[in-house]
Order: sequence, then structure tokens, then C-alpha cells
Amino acid sequence: MAVGGRDRFAPGRIAGPGVDRTQFLLAPPGLFPDRGSSSRNSLLDRPSGSGQRKEEHPPFVRLLSSRRRTAGGIFTLTPERIGRSLRLYYFFYFGAIGILEPYLTLYFRHLGLSGSEIGILAGIPGLIFALFPFLWTLWADTRHCRRTVFLLNTWATPVAFLLLFAGKSFGLLFFASLLFAAFRSPLIPFLNTYSLQYGKERGIDFARFRVWGSLGYIVAAIGCGQLIDISSPRAALYGILVCLLLCGISWGKGLEEKEGKERIRKWNWSGLRGERKLLLLLLVGLLTWMSWAPYSNFFTIHLEGLGISKGWAGLAWALGVSSEVGLMFAWPALSSRFRSQDLLSVGLFLVASRWLLYSIVRGPGAILSLQLLHGITFACFYLSSMALLEEVVPPVLRASGQGVYSAVTFGLGNLLGGPLSGILFDRLGMVVLFRVASLLALMALILHEWSSRVRPCKP
Repeated sequence: MAVGGRDRFAPGRIAGPGVDRTQFLLAPPGLFPDRGSSSRNSLLDRPSGSGQRKEEHPPFVRLLSSRRRTAGGIFTLTPERIGRSLRLYYFFYFGAIGILEPYLTLYFRHLGLSGSEIGILAGIPGLIFALFPFLWTLWADTRHCRRTVFLLNTWATPVAFLLLFAGKSFGLLFFASLLFAAFRSPLIPFLNTYSLQYGKERGIDFARFRVWGSLGYIVAAIGCGQLIDISSPRAALYGILVCLLLCGISWGKGLEEKEGKERIRKWNWSGLRGERKLLLLLLVGLLTWMSWAPYSNFFTIHLEGLGISKGWAGLAWALGVSSEVGLMFAWPALSSRFRSQDLLSVGLFLVASRWLLYSIVRGPGAILSLQLLHGITFACFYLSSMALLEEVVPPVLRASGQGVYSAVTFGLGNLLGGPLSGILFDRLGMVVLFRVASLLALMALILHEWSSRVRPCKP
């Protein structure tokens, strides 16, 4: 389009001979002194012979001005780099979890701790997760500093984990677990918030990011199981530390966010507290994750009691998560065909059935077969809950909503489920423990079916 007989987009017509049209249009406000409150067109339409002095910008300014940005979103890095950072972080973080869940309690048992002490240590993160994720994410949302808080916790987590290397007594292990959980607690709420927002902007389903966590879990669980078989359970500590350090390295300096202008107001919180759908979803998550505690804390010990090697135990954990990967790849098609409420109901029914069957079967082959149910049980529970959570939490409180869900479900669920499962393990054994877990999952299913008939609160 020509203006006054001239091409308005001719190179060298905007801010000087060193800045072209693309650099100008992509530059952030304030980078070019000529671009003030007036529109771009008024500057672009200015004749070249107006007598105004042309300014040559230094190379680093031109480099910054040509940076690619995500239109209308919260991110300012290239989409490829954002997606790669999210996937790698999921991979290494859940790689650490793939070692921590099956083998950390085995390491505690190796130190000579009792079942009750192991249950208490397993419940310590629950005590922290019941409050700290909410506090960290609320602080980040109200102060608009998600990136800073996320980076702080990302690097403080492996530093705190080093204390577990020196811990031999129950008291020192108690303190180390407390500190480690405090810094680890908000990592997934923040990561889920980034992934959900980025996926929404780019049209990518959340499961496409979360599946990388499952892949990391598989690799770490199998690899560490083989390593422990030829060395000792202490090797699990080194594997967890390496994965946590790789989380920070893969994230780099983190994602730069455009600072939001919307403030969190009191009416947001009053509406959130009064949302019956959210409260019932939190209670369903709490009961479900309490039922998961016997599996998370004592499954490897249970397999060892059945005479199954640690290598086979690692294979059992990895097989379960492998089935999870397949369902996550199929999740976009499932979620577009079925309602999230229905998928959650199916998942909860299978959770209750799975725990009941674990109390019956004994052979390694039967146990490995049951592990295939992990995919549909965990994926349906977790991904459906994330979808339902997005429906009831306002955008300005997305990180805080993730923090609340993580605090109640994974925090309070572990806090109550860990010690309870430890007491029942010492007194009644794994058979009764799995049947109690099945009952809790059944209660969660009944509550969810009732909550699907509850109407949301009017704004």
C-alpha cells in the first residue's frame, strides 16, 4: 500500500537504516524512542524527507527487537523453546519421582526404620504439601512473580535433598524430608499452570506435555532398579539428585512472562470458597489420593515380601507408567468424545477394583498384569481432574487454583494416608491395607457421582 506515492513499508523508513519493518513491529513498547503513544501508522506514514534525524540502533538492540513472540499470550520466548523446556522439565522431574516413589522407602527400610517410622516420613511431604503449594502460588499470583518463585524452588529443591545423604537417624531424616518437601511442593502446580496456558494458546492438549513425565518415570524406575540390584538402595539418592539438577539445567533462565495487570480481588476468593463444585472436586481428590498411599509407600516392600527382586519391582512400576503413556497419547480423542465427569467416574471405579485385586493376587505375572490398569486409573483421575479444575477456577487464580488442588489432594492426602497406611501395615499387613484403600476409592466414586448432580454457585 502506498502513502503519498511512496511504499509505506520500504526498508529504512521506520527508525533508521539499521532497523527494518519486521524489527519495528515486533519490538516491545519503549524500545524505539520514536514510537510513543501515537499509532504505528502515524509514524509509518511520516515522509522520509521530514528532516527528522535518523537514529542508528546498536546491534544488541536490533537483536532484541527481532525476537519472536507468542501473539496475545503470556510467553515471550520462541514457541519451540517453550515447548522443549516444558517437556524436558516434566521428563526429569518425574524421573526423580520414578526413583523416589518405588525406592526411597526401601532405602529407609535399609537403614533399619520401622513401618510406622517409614509411614511418618512418607507422610511428612503431605504435611508440607497440604499448605505450602498454596502459599507459594498465592504469593506468585499476587506479586506477579511466578518465574522468580519457580526458579527459586527449582534450584533449592536439589540443595535441600542433599541433607538426606547425611541422614541416618529418624530425627535427621525427618528434618531433611521436611525441608525437601517445602521447596518441591509448588513445582508441579507452577509447571501445570505454564503447560495449560501454553497449550491453550497453541492448541496443544495438556496430556501432550504430561506424557513426557510418564516417559521419564519409566526410564528412571527401570534404570535405578537395575542399579540398586547390583549396588545398594543408596543408589536411589544419587539418581534423584541427578534428575533434580537436570530439571534446573533444562529450564535455563525460565520463561519470561508479560506482567499481568489484573489484580486479585476479594470477590475472587469469596467466589472460589463458595464454589461447591470445587469443594467437592477437592474432597474427591483427597479420598482418591489417600487410597493411593499404600501403593506409593509400601508396594515395593510388598513385592519384596513376596520374594520378587528389586529389578522386577522396578519393571512393575515402569510397566504401570508405560500403560499411562498410551492413554495420555489417546487422551485428546477421549476427552473430545466423552465428558470429563464420565471419564473420572470410570477412573475411580477402576482404582477401587485395582486395590481390591492387589489384596488377592500373589504371583509376579498376575501383579504385572494388574499394573497395566495404572494407565487408565491414574490418567483418568488426574487429567479429568485438571480439566474440571480449569472449569471452576477463574483465569487470574489459575496458579493458586493448582496450588489449592495440590495442597488438598496430594498434600493432605499424603499427610493422612501415609501415617494411616504405615500403622495398618505394621498391625494388619498388606492384604487389609489394600482393601481399606479400595474402600476409600469407592467412597470417592460415590461422592463424585453425587457431585455431578450439584449445580455450580451463581456468580
